Amino acid sequence: MQFICVSAKLRYKMKPEFEYILKKNGFSLTSTRIKVFDILNSANSPLLPLEIYKKTSGVDLSSIYRSLEVFEKVGIATRVSSGFKTKYQLGEIFRPHKHHLTCSQCGRSVELPEARIEDLILELSGDIGFRPSGHVFEITGRCNKC
Repeated sequence: MQFICVSAKLRYKMKPEFEYILKKNGFSLTSTRIKVFDILNSANSPLLPLEIYKKTSGVDLSSIYRSLEVFEKVGIATRVSSGFKTKYQLGEIFRPHKHHLTCSQCGRSVELPEARIEDLILELSGDIGFRPSGHVFEITGRCNKC
């Protein structure tokens, strides 16, 4: 799988891939989808649909949800469970797979270093002859600010 750099200088490289994925799956490129993609692309952590909504103007919340549903269906975005809430981030096509620590008090989300977790998952799976194709790993607790 190819990962595309997210630095400001190279961010433009994501747009053609984004448009290609939508069209390949029979979806059109709309102004709302572009806005939602740009917000997810500039986010440092997963966002709630309401947080995305607050960063847009002239877009209703139901359109945000519909865009996120399409993005998830075609792999542009992934769902991140945060307790009983659902947040979204760009999918692995655009950013490497991530794990987060989420504060159950304030909802703050902090990214975990990946290499050790991924290695451990592969090691534990291999010990029992299992080949994982994906995983969900959620850690909740209380952050140092709460």
